[in-house]
Amino acid sequence: MTRRSFTTALSGERKNLFPLIFTLSLHGLLFAGLLMVRTPIPEQPQHIKAILIPSLDALQPPTSEQATTASESASQPAPVAETPRTVAIETPVPPAPPEPEPTPVIPAVNTQQRNAERKAQQEAQAKRDADRKAQQEAKAKADAERKAQQEAKAKADAERKAQQEAKAKADAERAEAEAAKRAEQAERQRRAQEVKALIGRFSDQIGSKVRSNWRGAQDSSFRASARITMNASGQVLSVVITKSSGDAQADAQLRAAIERSSPLPVPDDAEVFQQHFRSFTLNFRSE
Repeated sequence: MTRRSFTTALSGERKNLFPLIFTLSLHGLLFAGLLMVRTPIPEQPQHIKAILIPSLDALQPPTSEQATTASESASQPAPVAETPRTVAIETPVPPAPPEPEPTPVIPAVNTQQRNAERKAQQEAQAKRDADRKAQQEAKAKADAERKAQQEAKAKADAERKAQQEAKAKADAERAEAEAAKRAEQAERQRRAQEVKALIGRFSDQIGSKVRSNWRGAQDSSFRASARITMNASGQVLSVVITKSSGDAQADAQLRAAIERSSPLPVPDDAEVFQQHFRSFTLNFRSE
């Protein structure tokens, strides 16, 4: 490439740089304006810078054949240099910045009215808190009263149950005592009947044995009583005429018959013997 060709290329590049510089300056002014109005800055598009590059064949050193051809063509008149083509750079047009949003107009509020509204809200909140507290206290009081009533009812039920149990126990004890008393009375009656039967039986046996040992005749009007003392085996220890028949001989015959009848029959029941036969009075009369 000749010196003239390079000069022409540089002139073309300088002409192409002027629109680029102008565009960048315009963008800077727009950016500064956007900062002043404090609006969001849209993302700047990337710019493409085109540079004219000579052909690669022109930058490579000439070969021997090309040198020969060049020497031959040197004798020939030089051809007119072809003007290099210029690539047009398309500069993107930035979008128009958005218009700033209008600042909302805040109406002026009366300070006294605002304070009054705040005070009303505070009073309303305080009233709600007081109502809630009153409800809680009323509920707590109702719960306490209900609990007290339940405890009083439980206490009354416990006392009534204790009274019922005590009455039932007293009734049971009284019934048991009455039953025991009736049983004791029945036992005493049975024992009395048994003792009475023993006394009658052994009295008859003793009288029969004494009569069997009587010597001599008995007057039909004979009546006498003798107190006899004997031991547990029936041995007669003493005989005392407690009621005379009026006939000393008949009384002596009665005493002798009792002594000859020793040992007398006695009951096996020690209690009956001790109470009724250790020392007893036997009544005799003629049959």
